[in-house]
Amino acid sequence: MAEEETLAKDVSSGHEETQKAESSGKIPDFHELSMDKLSFWKEVSQNKITVKLLDEKTSTNRIYKVDIWDESGSYVLKTLLVKKFTILGSTIDDGNTQIQVFETLGEHGLGARVVYRSDDTLIKDFIEGSCLENDSFMYLPTLVSLASSLAKFHKFATGVASPNWDRTPRLFKNIEAWIPRAREVVKEYDNYIDIEKLIGYFGDMRAILEKHFKESPAFTNNVRFCHNDLYCKNILETTSGIRLIDYDYSGFNYVGFDVSQIFNQVHIFFDPNDPKKFMEYTTLDLPLEMKRFFVSVYLSEALERNVMLTDKLVDEFLASLRIHTLGLGVFWSFAGIILLGTSKQTPVLPPEFLMRYSHVFCGLYEKTLQELKDLGVVN
Repeated sequence: MAEEETLAKDVSSGHEETQKAESSGKIPDFHELSMDKLSFWKEVSQNKITVKLLDEKTSTNRIYKVDIWDESGSYVLKTLLVKKFTILGSTIDDGNTQIQVFETLGEHGLGARVVYRSDDTLIKDFIEGSCLENDSFMYLPTLVSLASSLAKFHKFATGVASPNWDRTPRLFKNIEAWIPRAREVVKEYDNYIDIEKLIGYFGDMRAILEKHFKESPAFTNNVRFCHNDLYCKNILETTSGIRLIDYDYSGFNYVGFDVSQIFNQVHIFFDPNDPKKFMEYTTLDLPLEMKRFFVSVYLSEALERNVMLTDKLVDEFLASLRIHTLGLGVFWSFAGIILLGTSKQTPVLPPEFLMRYSHVFCGLYEKTLQELKDLGVVN
C-alpha cells in the first residue's frame, strides 16, 4: 500500500486546526517530537507546520505529509513524511528490523532518507512524484524504466543489506509463521475461506517451486533483497525517474516473486461507504512482447551485459515467472487473512475488502496452476 502517494486529504492547516486534530489523538505533536534531533525544526513555530493525512484507505499504517513553512508563510522550507507504525508491522517482521531496513535503504539512496526514528515512528524526506496506475505499465518507456530500476534495486539493496538480516526467502518464512494465526482469524470470521485447502496450496506450491529450482537455471530463482509489494501505488514516477516506496514487506526473496507481481497487477474495487457492494477486480493484461522488453532490460542491468529480446535467458525467465506466480497467489491470500486479523485493532481497510482480497489471490493461484497443468509444466 502506498505511503508517499501525492493524493492526500487535508487534516490540518495552521496552528488552530492542528491542535484540534492532535487533541483528538489523530496526529502526534510533531513540533515536540524531535526538536533535539532535527536542527531545522528548532526555529519553526507551531503555526508554521501544516499536516496532511495521506488517504487512510491506501495505507495500513498512519502516514502524514508535514510541510514546514518559512516565517512569512510564503514557501515551504522542508517537506517530510511521518510514518506511525500500527500493529500490522509485527505481522511482517519485528519492528526494529523493519526500521533498520528503512534506514539502510535511505542511507544508500534506495529509499527516502530517514531523519528521525523511534520504536513506532519514522520521519523521512518526502519524495515528490506520481504513483503509477494500472495503465502506466502499458507505456513502454515507463515499463523499461521500471525494469532497470528494479534490477538496480535488487543488486544494490542486496549489497548493502545487514549481515544480521535473515536470508530465508520471505515467501516461505512469512507463510509458515502466519499459518497458526490464519487458522484463528478464519474461524473468527465464520470460515469465510477454506483455510485447510489454502494451507494445502502452500504445500503444493512449495513442492512445485523446489522442484523448479532444481531443474531451471532461470535468474528468477535467485534470492535477492526484494521489495515484495510492487503494487502500482508503491511505484513513483519522479522527475529523476522511477522510485520504489513503502518497504514494509521488503526482505530477501526470489527475484521471480517481485517481477511476477508487476506482471500480475490486481486492482480490487469497493465503495468505502458500503464495502459490501464491492465485488469487482481487474488484472493487468500485459502483452508478451512488452514482457520480453521488460525482462531484456532487467537482465541487461542485472548481468551487466546486453541481453537481447531473443536470448534464451529471456525465455527461461518468462517461463519461470509462470511458476513463481503460484507463490504470489498463496502469499497474498494469506496476507489478506493476517490483515483481516488486525482490522479490529487497526480499522483501516473494511473486513469485507480483506475477505474478498484473500479469495481473489487464492483464485490467482488456482487459475495459474490450471494454466501450468494445461501446458504440461506441472502434473
